[in-house]
Amino acid sequence: MNIEPSDISDTEFIRQLEQLQLAPKHFNHLGHLRLTWLYLQHFPADIASAKVCQTISNYARYLNAPQKFHLTVTCTLVQIIAQRMQRSHHDNWRAFYCDNKDLLENTIELVQQCFSIDIFELEIARTQLIEADLYTFQ
Repeated sequence: MNIEPSDISDTEFIRQLEQLQLAPKHFNHLGHLRLTWLYLQHFPADIASAKVCQTISNYARYLNAPQKFHLTVTCTLVQIIAQRMQRSHHDNWRAFYCDNKDLLENTIELVQQCFSIDIFELEIARTQLIEADLYTFQ
């Protein structure tokens, strides 16, 4: 899997995404992870989380798929990625991803292990943040 399209730099990826010009093929789940990593490179975790949520939500609405945005999953993934970034010293997306492939391969399990309830079945978790109750993020 190509983890970083060579024709789109990080800066251009964010610009196109924020301006709703990014081709949908570049914004699958891997694109979500890349966006999160990039925002966390430039902003504190709370601001990055808000920006990730806003950007993904806007893009999902732009694609006429607002139901695909899941607030609790997105915020939880931001926290997981932020915590992993604190422990790693990778200065580029490719290196970080290569050491954290489970973020793509086991997303559901990684997120669900933070909760005692099935947040994927809880409809309110799509639009309201449910805080993790089995894991404390630092």
